[in-house]
Amino acid sequence: MSDRSPNITTNDPFGSLLGYAPGGVAIYSSDYNTADEKEFPNDAAFRSYVGREYMGYKWQCVEFARRYLYSECSNVFATFVSSVRIFSSSPSSMIYAFISASDKISDFLLSLALS
Repeated sequence: MSDRSPNITTNDPFGSLLGYAPGGVAIYSSDYNTADEKEFPNDAAFRSYVGREYMGYKWQCVEFARRYLYSECSNVFATFVSSVRIFSSSPSSMIYAFISASDKISDFLLSLALS
């Protein structure tokens, strides 16, 4: 039996498009060991923005959660160390996200909160 999670099916290099979440939000590989040092010479090069909104460090879970909620629900959250803090620190914003989003987005957000 493999030591890898059955959910991990690729070994794609950093920044490779892995697929799309409901609503069409892109999911990228966050394999930092394969990041090109010329393209990402320092920490600042890893910062992800949508317009002028800071999402986090490419392509970590916190960045994805913020980008997803921003894209699908127009919610912007403060910077967090861990994506679980998004759900535990701003319950009123999360209630708004559930109410304002479609059923598939709500289901996806719930799966993030429960994982």
